[in-house]
Amino acid sequence: MLAVRQGRAQLLSRFTFTALKAVAKTSGSNIVRLLALSAIGLLASHTAAQVAGASQGVEVPENSATDKSAASLPASKQSLALRQNATTLFSNDRFDVLRSERFVVVDLKKPHQVLSTARVNGGEQQGLRYLVNHQSMEAKADNHQLMKIINQTAEQYLQDIATELQLPAEQIALMGTAANVRNLGHSRQRFKGLEVDAFVTAGVKGNALRAGDPTRWYETDSGNKRVDYHGTINTIVVINQPLTAGAQAKAAMIMVEAKSAALAELSVPSTVSPHLATGTGTDQFILASLTDNRRPSLQSASGHLKLGELIGTAVRLATLEALRWQNRLTANDTATVEYALGRFGLNDQTLQAGIATYLPKPQALLANQNLDSIQSDPRLVAAAYSYAALLDRIQYQGLPLSIRNEVLRDQAAQAAVAVSGQAAQWHMFWQQLNPRSSDMDAAVALFAKAVALGWQAKWQATEHTMAQPLAKTRSRAAGHD
Repeated sequence: MLAVRQGRAQLLSRFTFTALKAVAKTSGSNIVRLLALSAIGLLASHTAAQVAGASQGVEVPENSATDKSAASLPASKQSLALRQNATTLFSNDRFDVLRSERFVVVDLKKPHQVLSTARVNGGEQQGLRYLVNHQSMEAKADNHQLMKIINQTAEQYLQDIATELQLPAEQIALMGTAANVRNLGHSRQRFKGLEVDAFVTAGVKGNALRAGDPTRWYETDSGNKRVDYHGTINTIVVINQPLTAGAQAKAAMIMVEAKSAALAELSVPSTVSPHLATGTGTDQFILASLTDNRRPSLQSASGHLKLGELIGTAVRLATLEALRWQNRLTANDTATVEYALGRFGLNDQTLQAGIATYLPKPQALLANQNLDSIQSDPRLVAAAYSYAALLDRIQYQGLPLSIRNEVLRDQAAQAAVAVSGQAAQWHMFWQQLNPRSSDMDAAVALFAKAVALGWQAKWQATEHTMAQPLAKTRSRAAGHD
């Protein structure tokens, strides 16, 4: 029977390979050819597993989607001790998610291949069981914990954490953060038999960066001089099917792109440059995929395949959820003028100064007392984001520098219209908004001036409208005399 099974697998693969190669060579569609080539790779992996299994006397079902999962790992004494003081946040047949004090622990109940940024046990590993994310310090002024981290080696610190959790250090992949782990975001995405879970803690207030932003830190033989933990996005992703090493690396790339997509949705600014952030300076991840030799490994986590879609969606949603709880940051919170233009230097102080410069004192006082209302006016916020988009195109050289002052003047006039509500006065505003220089401070000052002009026109129109009926009343009264 073993020989029959082995021969059948080889015969099936020969005919199927021939058909798929014919499709790959003759199809006029690039997408169809790509899918055929992907199918060839998957079939090769599946057939090899069947033939190898048959030669060893192991039954390997032809339909791997219905395989039983890999054998469960026995619960260790250490994990039982952890569970006595932990809350189970999520559980299935492959892993449990536990939270205890400052720790979130993913306990893998079946073998997984793990790829992580952990300083110890990092890279691609087999044999890890505990994926740990922990709050290592408070976000501000926690110098005691900071010095403790700096003065220990990575191995010493991991051992301290392992002792505290009563878990074996050699089985832990560890991440640290200043974010509160009670603000954990979780998203689960499914497609047929494929499942992806993402667990994220995130903070972006003090450490958000765009990749390539200037930094003061570099690594030497004796380590870094200082570490900044005031914001971190830590991501754990668990996938319920085996992946090749290449597919797992691709999955990590998709995961990072999804994190950046979440920040883009919220227009999170870099804390050190006038750019939008793509992450923080201390982001970490752990990516675990099931190990099961009885089913073929997925060959790719491309964004064109469902696995890539599920990873991207799960990580993006979990990151948005974590930011909502940790930083109270949602899409609604981005709808202010300062949020739109803050990365270019506009804030309450610069806006107040601009208003005071261009308005008479009584009007300036009234405007500044209602600054929150001005900041959150939807039409002005829209104008501010348009202004920011222009500044981005200019700094990335997407528009000729020679046109800079003209287009900023046009958009500043639109901001004045947004405040005043008087579209017919656009040209009048435009005439008064002539940029004096081409630096960023001048661009911010121009926008502040536009707000001041719009505010002035808003209430001048009201005074003019009220003055007309008053004049008519006086005229009628004079006719009666």
